Amino acid sequence: MPIDTRALKASTLALCTALVGRSTGNKALVHESLKLYTRGLRALQVALQSPSLARHDETLAACLVLAMYEISECPARHIAGYYQHCRGLFSLVRLRGVDAHASGLGHQLFLSIRVHLILYDLGQLKPSFLAEPSWMDKPWQNAAKRPLDRIVDCMAYAPRLFHQLQIYARLPYAEKEPLMLSLMDEFECLDNTLQVIYREMEDTVSGPTYWSTLSKDHDSAGDPMKGSLFPIAFQFPDLKTAANVMALWATSALLRRGWNALYEDLRQGSFSGMVVVPRDVTSVVTKVCQSAEFCLNETNLMFGAFVASMPLAICKAVMQGDGRHDRRVAWITGVLERLQHRGVRIVKYQ
Repeated sequence: MPIDTRALKASTLALCTALVGRSTGNKALVHESLKLYTRGLRALQVALQSPSLARHDETLAACLVLAMYEISECPARHIAGYYQHCRGLFSLVRLRGVDAHASGLGHQLFLSIRVHLILYDLGQLKPSFLAEPSWMDKPWQNAAKRPLDRIVDCMAYAPRLFHQLQIYARLPYAEKEPLMLSLMDEFECLDNTLQVIYREMEDTVSGPTYWSTLSKDHDSAGDPMKGSLFPIAFQFPDLKTAANVMALWATSALLRRGWNALYEDLRQGSFSGMVVVPRDVTSVVTKVCQSAEFCLNETNLMFGAFVASMPLAICKAVMQGDGRHDRRVAWITGVLERLQHRGVRIVKYQ
């Protein structure tokens, strides 16, 4: 019996029509894409009501493509639509079971979906099944993990760690030390794992992973009295390498932010005479910012915008609230605003 692919066809056509419409300035195509998006939503609802169709790869793919449409177009001018698709993806992935994502299209879809769901968990400060051992291992029983998969593994633990950090902050002073030691150990271990992954990535490429050039970006030149914030920009062999390295640096910044939250508490108190030093968050955030110019190069089209949006959004969240980094936050905000015009409109509503 042929598989019903109406939801996938309509959602894919909606996304492609929107991207072509935006890139050519054709408002009629953008308007037509919204009709196709609505048609895709209706077809997906029909598929989800069928016990057999709900488990098909094509149904999961349709839900992912509709989420990508929300990232690109954000038609309701609110992030709620994207979050609704994330919750739908959570339900579908769990319903299908871990073995359904170990090979073929199911595996490829899982690789694409996982980072969306981990970031959703992080935003909610709510750990999910994705960090359970079976979900960290079984989907790769037939394939080796890529560097990006291992980087996302480190990111997958962050929602639980930051959830525990919230619990830690509410504990009485006398009860904090055991959880502090455990969390510091985990943050440090994951950040060290990222550095190992980076060194292994360096060993697998024939040339440099990235190199420095003078920045040609004058849109974010900064304060004329203080000079350009990032006079040096990074270049990469290709967009895939840029995506891997930027994701690694952004994840490292996130984990170091968690470590430093504990360090600040430790600095103000006295826990078993421990002596620790803060982790350098600024340096890795700076590297992500210096990589943005490569992604925004016209030759990378809208794909560069998608690559840059996630690491920059993470870095902005890491830096926000600390007055010492107001210039960097303002710079990242400016770049994210430019990404809206490259097909990532959702950043305006985050």
